[in-house]
Amino acid sequence: MARSSRTVLLLMAVLLLAGCRKPTEGYALLSRQSAEADGGRFTFFLDLDDTCCTYATTLAARVATNRLETNGLELQLSVTSPTGATAVERVTFPLADASGKVGSWRNQGRVRDYLWPWREQIRVQGRDAGRWQVTITLPDAAAMRAVEGIGLSYKGTPWEKEN
Repeated sequence: MARSSRTVLLLMAVLLLAGCRKPTEGYALLSRQSAEADGGRFTFFLDLDDTCCTYATTLAARVATNRLETNGLELQLSVTSPTGATAVERVTFPLADASGKVGSWRNQGRVRDYLWPWREQIRVQGRDAGRWQVTITLPDAAAMRAVEGIGLSYKGTPWEKEN
């Protein structure tokens, strides 16, 4: 019995240490049609549950650039923590600069795919660890017609605690 107790304790210690070393990541892509069915909202869930990771997020969009009158895509992002606290921000991501290359990672004529880093060095602690919700809305119907889909990815990498 003593041997099995030591084995269980050793296994628990290994699992605790390994829990802070496992990279955490996820990606979801939602079409305009799914957002329209959800009242014009693109809703994503991020499992930011490892308090020993630093997370980074990236937004992606497929945009018919000929349907927009601006050179940027404006998004309203509502972020809700596992405890229910909500923060809202409005962000405009560039679609092109003078060279036409900002954010674009694949060009299919007038429909382009874009990637933008959103937040980096995110650390969750204690009660903020868990499932976060990010809801993205567009400012108007013209922007909604121009966007064919929006994606959100996150990746967590282990960090070393300071002394």
